[in-house]
Amino acid sequence: MDPELSLRHLDQDLYELNARFYGEVRNPIFHGQQLTRVTILGMRAALLHIARLYEWIDCWCNPEDLLEKGGAAFAHVRPRDAGESPNHVQ
Repeated sequence: MDPELSLRHLDQDLYELNARFYGEVRNPIFHGQQLTRVTILGMRAALLHIARLYEWIDCWCNPEDLLEKGGAAFAHVRPRDAGESPNHVQ
């Protein structure tokens, strides 16, 4: 991969957050530990972090080129607003 596209180069803050995420969440889980003090806000933060990583990946690996219908199939997907019901339909 071109070094200009690296996460460290394109988004230093996300790179540092990802290093913490791996050290505090991903690695412990993958080595048999369990999460403690799991909250909705914590899960939301983790999922939004993963969404930011996918945005970075999308900048160098366009999903439009990989999916038969392109990204149009996912155009309606967006983060839910705080307090919004999971069954909310726009």
